[in-house]
Amino acid sequence: MLAMGDELGRTQQGNNNAYAQDNARSWLDWDLADRDLAAFAAALIAARRRHRALRDDRWLTGTPDGELALRDVEWRRPDGHPLSYADWTSGSVRTLVAALASRGGARADRVVVAIHGGARDLPLRLPEPRDGFAWHHVIDTARETPAIEPPEPVTLRHLTLSARSVSLVVELATAGAADAARANHHASRSESLGSAHTAPPTSALPST
Repeated sequence: MLAMGDELGRTQQGNNNAYAQDNARSWLDWDLADRDLAAFAAALIAARRRHRALRDDRWLTGTPDGELALRDVEWRRPDGHPLSYADWTSGSVRTLVAALASRGGARADRVVVAIHGGARDLPLRLPEPRDGFAWHHVIDTARETPAIEPPEPVTLRHLTLSARSVSLVVELATAGAADAARANHHASRSESLGSAHTAPPTSALPST
């Protein structure tokens, strides 16, 4: 949750109860605004709007949804294996990977959020992408510009997590699949429009 000014780097000098301070401690100094941080916050908001998997309004259960059997959440280790009870209770684990999928069957949205708190870079193995889709890296907090534009395709399902960083990877339709989906959409729309303007059969016309 962001309070007004957080996206600009505002500080209250460590005072978390400054609502009664009508002075510089609680004022918003626009001259000190961190424009790069504001741009990053805007990129995160845009990513959340673009991907339903990041904003589904439901409890995560880990159960499959739809005909593709995608789980709404998969908790994974960086090597791609599921997190075990020992992993959850270990004090040495420094990386948490969540593969999230929205509802919608074949139209489901799918992303991976990787939080790496270790002091060294670490390889990440992503889930197998769906047919007609590929993984793309869109956020990497270790970069000077964390929002990656355009999104970078991830080859061979492997990605390097930088030390103490957060990455967002999203599943996007490949060019061929996207073109086919658009063609199918236009074809379906044309058929529906055509049927709406087709004359009724003779048997359906009133007799004279």
